[in-house]
Amino acid sequence: MTAGWLLLLVACGSGPWSWLPGGGGSATTFTRWELARSERVDTTPTPTAIGPEGELLRSVLVRIVADHAIDAENPWALTHALVALGPNASLPDGTLVVDHLFTRWADVVSVPGGEGVRFPAKLGAVRIEPHTDLVLKSVTEVGVRPDRLVTVNGEERPLSDLYWGSVDRAWVDGDEVSFDGWNDTPWALRGLAAWAPPHQAHWNTSDGRSMDLDRFTDAVVARLVDEQQFLVEAAARGRSVPKRGQFIYGYTCGGAHLFQGAAYAVARGHGSQASREALQAQIPILFFRLHDELAQVDAAMRADPSLAPVLLVQRMKFLGHWLESVHSAAAMGLFSPDERQVKDLEFARDQLLVTVSAEAQLHMFERVPELWKIDEQLTLDLIGDSAHALRGLDLATGRVGIRY
Repeated sequence: MTAGWLLLLVACGSGPWSWLPGGGGSATTFTRWELARSERVDTTPTPTAIGPEGELLRSVLVRIVADHAIDAENPWALTHALVALGPNASLPDGTLVVDHLFTRWADVVSVPGGEGVRFPAKLGAVRIEPHTDLVLKSVTEVGVRPDRLVTVNGEERPLSDLYWGSVDRAWVDGDEVSFDGWNDTPWALRGLAAWAPPHQAHWNTSDGRSMDLDRFTDAVVARLVDEQQFLVEAAARGRSVPKRGQFIYGYTCGGAHLFQGAAYAVARGHGSQASREALQAQIPILFFRLHDELAQVDAAMRADPSLAPVLLVQRMKFLGHWLESVHSAAAMGLFSPDERQVKDLEFARDQLLVTVSAEAQLHMFERVPELWKIDEQLTLDLIGDSAHALRGLDLATGRVGIRY
């Protein structure tokens, strides 16, 4: 490196800067913008108390997360524990979950001009990131700073290295995405949106694609709108829509993550004004789904009571994610609940508590070790959705807020 290039890199070190990767004079540039965690944290505008009985049921969720999501050998569960319990969640030996995730499971990868950090989807039978950038989404959501140091492969690195590892592989181009389909995009979008200044995140991937966060946001919002259009039409006709895995129902957790990723990005100022308005127009559909989907689950449970354990977990999955989605959107100023919506928010909160109570009466939380042997997927859902239920309940009561 010449003295001139060295001086240029030093001079640009405190702000946005660009690297030229060595080894043959590649023309690929990788412009990095200055990362910063937002200091703005807002809570729902309609917080409500849950009373002593509700607090007791909340403690059941805390216990299931602490006892079964805090598992040193289950990184997927640990990411759920992190979001549910906060950045100070720790293993029994006192090691912070954040530190353990990176020390135990992260890898260093090459990115244009240097190195980044990534997590593999899995190692053998161990699920690590079944959704691309699940860890990035989790650490940014709980407010960890990009300059926080973690240890990867025995070397200290800032968390920002995880961010740049994500940027390098993130692109959308029409109907094509760099991920495992559109269902896999929202975790990356939420993570990248958290530390990027609006309208300044532009990059070229190492495979030569030009991308920016505004286009990424617009594309995900457009996909959300397309996937929910059949529900818009059903709501206008006042008709129920059977869930058969069609459109948004084919997405993880019924598309809750797709909505959450898109909502967070537009609330942070990414994407166009048209995308913000399109996202806001999707919020009434969440309220339509609240009653329509609960009615279907409850009808199925009445028709075959033997399915209660599975359907109660699905009920908790839906309600926990619903409360997360709607209270987050309200906290970020994407809508102001009207009188009817406030009643629906209270209804959803109460129904979540009723669901947890019913699961407890069936001793489902006590039977986790037994359930692992009988139905692994049900057990994973029970643990992961308990974490989402706890997060949703805490957002509903104003115990926690959204950093954006």
